[in-house]
Amino acid sequence: MRRRTIARQPGFFDAERSDFWEKVAYFNFIQQMLPASRREPPLDAWARGKPAFAEVIKVLQPQLVICFSSRNGARVRALSRDVPVAVVNHPSARFSYLGANPVIAEGFRSALYHVASGRSASFVSSGTYTQWLDATRNAEPACRNMSKEMRRARLARWAEQMADSDRVAALTLAR
Repeated sequence: MRRRTIARQPGFFDAERSDFWEKVAYFNFIQQMLPASRREPPLDAWARGKPAFAEVIKVLQPQLVICFSSRNGARVRALSRDVPVAVVNHPSARFSYLGANPVIAEGFRSALYHVASGRSASFVSSGTYTQWLDATRNAEPACRNMSKEMRRARLARWAEQMADSDRVAALTLAR
């Protein structure tokens, strides 16, 4: 009998949780820090996100994309090739499980259909994927409860890391 984790979702075991996170990727389409929350990103931020997202789709070859942004849904659909896309509201903007769950469930049904009909790409690991996997395993979450000094330091480090990633991506795409 497998041991259930304490104080977590009933029926969701540690092995299942680990397996889930090995199959999920998270991506922010906007590739820059914004000056304030709940503000429309500048147009050039949307433009900068397109090649980064296209590269992620190419490298990870997902079977389903869940876009948590009704504002960005059309862009994501256009860049996702033949990959099914489920678009729901962002958690900070009129999100509700009641509205999102059926949309996401339909996305899963569509992804399963793509796999069953042979329309889904077979994943092939690459050096870029391995680098991404290593980098994301060491990612640090944002924390609203950290001190202002720690937050400034973390944001500065993230900005530096994003600039490094942009330089690597530019070199990779130039090949």
